[in-house]
Amino acid sequence: MSLVRSVTITLLLLLLIPSARAQNGSGGVDAVLAIPQGQFAERIDGIGYGLGGDIVFHIPNTPVGIGLEGTFVTYGRETIRERFGSGALGRVDVDVVTTNNIFLGHLLLRLQLPTGAFRPYGDALVGMNYLFTESRIEDVDFGDDRDIASSTNFDDLAFSYGIGGGVMAQVYAGQSGSTGRPFEVFIDARLRYLLGGKADYLREGDIDADNNGNPVYNVTRSSTDLLLPQLGVTIRF
Repeated sequence: MSLVRSVTITLLLLLLIPSARAQNGSGGVDAVLAIPQGQFAERIDGIGYGLGGDIVFHIPNTPVGIGLEGTFVTYGRETIRERFGSGALGRVDVDVVTTNNIFLGHLLLRLQLPTGAFRPYGDALVGMNYLFTESRIEDVDFGDDRDIASSTNFDDLAFSYGIGGGVMAQVYAGQSGSTGRPFEVFIDARLRYLLGGKADYLREGDIDADNNGNPVYNVTRSSTDLLLPQLGVTIRF
């Protein structure tokens, strides 16, 4: 599952909350850094990166919002150039790309000031972390746009919950040309701390081969706590 495909599926799932469109909602897209914490930081070398999206229904005349948030993060990547096969296929080079990923899906409860140019907020979140390692064959000349085949090598699921907060700064206010409904555009900066349960996963370089060339997985198990700085754009409608 590529990054673009994962984020597209996430945003489509988030749009399944019809009340957010019919009443008082907001939706946003964010660039995300994923900084491992605790046991996870002891086993993962480096910082992950990815994209996220959310949609929130704001209960009218209250500071309360309820919504969904989805985030896709890659925390490891390895590329190996190989011959495509034996015989005539040995004339063709391909890249075997392996990525270590996390999909985070959470329900959220938000408290936020409903008006003003600057709107701070706090979130409580509960959901899951889906950790998976995927390998795919890419055309050397075309890269990510020409995947030949792909497979999930290993995956696991862990419970996740946490808190977060942020601030939205308004950069535009206007009306929809088709419906006349007002909307506002915000720069949205936020930080989350998520406690993730124990899961089995692979790290970058954790796939070896035996004497017959078959893959051997060096599995790691730990908690999956994450600190997530995020920056993006939110539209309130």
